[in-house]
Amino acid sequence: MGKKMFFRKSSAVELPIANIVSAWKGDGNTNDSVDGNSPVSTENITYVEGLGGRQAIHYFNAAIISSMTVADNDNLSFAGVGVDLPFSGSLLCRRNNNGNAYNFFHKGTNVFPNEYTMWTQATAYLEIELRDNTSGNWIKATSVSPVPNSGFPEPDLWQHYIWTYNGDRTPTGLKVYYNGIEQACTYTSSGVFSGLKNLGAPLTIGRRPGHAAYSAKAYVQDQYLWNVCLTPEQCLELATQQKAGIDLLP
Repeated sequence: MGKKMFFRKSSAVELPIANIVSAWKGDGNTNDSVDGNSPVSTENITYVEGLGGRQAIHYFNAAIISSMTVADNDNLSFAGVGVDLPFSGSLLCRRNNNGNAYNFFHKGTNVFPNEYTMWTQATAYLEIELRDNTSGNWIKATSVSPVPNSGFPEPDLWQHYIWTYNGDRTPTGLKVYYNGIEQACTYTSSGVFSGLKNLGAPLTIGRRPGHAAYSAKAYVQDQYLWNVCLTPEQCLELATQQKAGIDLLP
């Protein structure tokens, strides 16, 4: 298990490492190196060369479904009593192509209950969507511009994605970051979002359960969930360190 600590760079921006809930780093395995939330099942997981001399997880396409499923745990839900808890998701990614959707974190089932989804939607627009476990009540933030294909212009381009939520139950409380830079977003909602609710659904990483077309189709490393809404400064620092191959939890 990696030791929780604060990591400081010369920029004096501290990363709240103690607020990492779970970390599926890759490194040749699917273990959670922080809090024991290792998968209860995996599908077609293989490993490829990642950054920093480490191994990344290879999530395949719809023809070879690959993912990992983590059982429900209070640490993986951000539903509070009367309020939502702030959280963030982050990862390094090298996407293989520009398909329709790449699902990275999905807390929910094929239909409902759903809690949160962090993905690249509709040809690589970064998006975070929250639901209150009803069919019509949701909030979401979608980047105005798509993130570029990792295969163009550089075939080995690793990218960094971050999704954040401040807990205020409004669309504008959601943010997305590409390579540490906050992206302009379109904010949308439906119905009256009453807040996150945890009804015991698992967390699926690498695809949306029941939807082969929503597979991640990517190489992924350092998949983190945080129980804090990372600030813009922290997002830039996090992306800078991880794109340089620094392991925050050695």
